[in-house]
Amino acid sequence: MKKAFVAVWIMFAWIGGIESLSADEDLTNLISNDAVIVASIKPGKDDPGVSYVANIWKDTLKEREKNYTKRQEAIEDIFKQPHLPNITLAIFGKDITKLYLSGGSIFELPSYLILVGVESSDKEFLRSRLDILLQKNEDLKREAVGEKEIVCNEFAGLSRDPSAYVQLDDRIAISPGIDRLKEALNISKDSIVRLSKYQDIMSKITLSGDGQLYIDNRDSLFTKVLRELENKWKITLLLAVDYVDAIGVSFDIKDKDSASARIVFKAKDPKGLEEIKNDARFLGEAISRKFSQENVEHSNEISVSGKYVILELQFKGLEGLWARVLKKE
Repeated sequence: MKKAFVAVWIMFAWIGGIESLSADEDLTNLISNDAVIVASIKPGKDDPGVSYVANIWKDTLKEREKNYTKRQEAIEDIFKQPHLPNITLAIFGKDITKLYLSGGSIFELPSYLILVGVESSDKEFLRSRLDILLQKNEDLKREAVGEKEIVCNEFAGLSRDPSAYVQLDDRIAISPGIDRLKEALNISKDSIVRLSKYQDIMSKITLSGDGQLYIDNRDSLFTKVLRELENKWKITLLLAVDYVDAIGVSFDIKDKDSASARIVFKAKDPKGLEEIKNDARFLGEAISRKFSQENVEHSNEISVSGKYVILELQFKGLEGLWARVLKKE
């Protein structure tokens, strides 16, 4: 059953495997335009669906730190806050091809950027908890970069776990090394939000929901990852992926039992639209078959607009599924 959900899991930005992620421009304007994946979520506690998923995620994170009481306490403190932060993840260039080898874990990648948007009253609190979570065997190091301060542990640049952070007003950037943090400090016209492809796809997926995902198929990098998965599983996921220029996803976890999503495929050329539409139909049917096995009610609808193929999905009966996916059971 787990394998059946991995394709959906990729599309939904590692809902069950990475730290929860919002397409807030205040966060994405710190991401350079060589990002090939940008994934986001807005985990508001007033949203019953996200709140339910966030609690499962919290327990999973605490289990990862089961041998470190102070880190478990720091995680618990963060989730007790009245304002859970908006979080955005970026993966860059050829690092996307390493996701296959890493089993989908960002913590096996050499470079990534996690951006956290916090309310003014939460900034110092979050920094103090990050200090606890990042500290390993030695005291944290602090390096002044202009008017900002980069904080890192002794494994920054060596480990692939989050090892460094910098605070930029109401935003905190976290990475396994300091290079991406220094880059975030100086991003301006090279930000991904200025990339026309990014602007186009995001304008098509906008929904009043909980999160968004952007996948750029530049240099056919996403194609290569998908082909690796197809070879491993001995199935075809997207026949027309060579025609796909970019993919956008938005999703809304309405409550603990229901969710909706929109997946948008942008074609490199209008000649590929029919093939992409066939793939979207296949994907919708495949998702329907797999979710039917879990007694999840579902519906899907496909439409075409210009160079875009749009797949709309609705789900109900997800409560039992969330725990298994998020806890990787």
